[in-house]
Amino acid sequence: MNRAASNVPVGNMTCTPPPLPNHLARIHTLEVFIGVPTDGQVKAIHDTIRAVNSVSNVPTLYDSELPNQLAQYLFTIQMAVYRNAYPLNTLPGENTYTPPSVPSHIPISLEPVVGVSSDEELESAHGAARTLENLANSPFFDSAFSAKLSQHLFNIQFGCKSRKFYSETTGPSTPSSDIRE
Repeated sequence: MNRAASNVPVGNMTCTPPPLPNHLARIHTLEVFIGVPTDGQVKAIHDTIRAVNSVSNVPTLYDSELPNQLAQYLFTIQMAVYRNAYPLNTLPGENTYTPPSVPSHIPISLEPVVGVSSDEELESAHGAARTLENLANSPFFDSAFSAKLSQHLFNIQFGCKSRKFYSETTGPSTPSSDIRE
């Protein structure tokens, strides 16, 4: 995302999905959205990506360009959700990233991330996402939770990158405890 695009108010952002092949379009519907997508729109893109991945070994059904197009669409969706929750005028280290509530039948635990995530916090979120994806073909899989977990992972990764970018462009940060009068 370039600087001009990052200054567009979230409410004015428009995102158009890639066209889906007929075999997917019969089952999955991706919508153009303006502003912040609904939970249903976010879940729909994740469900569609999962469907595309499931036919990756069937040459007659697999479009090699579609996964990248869907990934770009997902990135735009996740960026809109991030910008709505964490305004760009807030310093990246000041955000608290709250994970979604974990359903009781899923054996993972996530804690809120305050400021820039540590390696351990990132590993925990990645591990939770892997655990959930391993349940994708079981009745315990929860696609709505999966979409929210993906957003949480995006949020903490983007927050980390934003903080690094902010530090590189403004110089080393000075913790408030080091400021002397």
